[in-house]
Amino acid sequence: MHKVFTQVSRTKQGEITPEVKAVAADESLPVETIMEGLLEGTVVIPANIKHKNLHPRGIGNKLRTKVNANIGSSGAFPDAENERIKLQAALEAGADAVMDLSTGDDLREIRSMVLGLSPVPVGTVPIYEAAVKARFSSGAVLKMTEDDLFLVIEEHAAEGVDFLTLHCDRCGQGCPQG
Repeated sequence: MHKVFTQVSRTKQGEITPEVKAVAADESLPVETIMEGLLEGTVVIPANIKHKNLHPRGIGNKLRTKVNANIGSSGAFPDAENERIKLQAALEAGADAVMDLSTGDDLREIRSMVLGLSPVPVGTVPIYEAAVKARFSSGAVLKMTEDDLFLVIEEHAAEGVDFLTLHCDRCGQGCPQG
């Protein structure tokens, strides 16, 4: 079992992490304000330790509003170079985070490129890749299993993705329509 150390767990131990210091400096706030927000659950710092060139951003109460830019290839336009150009445009425009919504071309290659070039947090929507994989392996998105989705979530985290958007059905299979 891997031990997980989060900004919250480290803050609970009294540690002032480099990420907390960076966010406090960027927000012109005392380190204690960021730490209090982490402990209260009103501030998050999406920062995967495998995202090597990351300049962390704080999101939440008492912090400035953040801008997230969406990029991503598709089956109709599967061009990794175009995603590099979109990433650069987003960064030049001042995006605080980038969401890779790719569904076409080599998804891992694009994600790796985005993570390697992005100094801001990178997010993904793992169900998109799980759906693509299910379509190719089983012939239908509807044949995707929970395990298929969790495997993709684990892969994204292992690759360095800083945050995820998860689409969840609150009532599970058999939920009445309407």
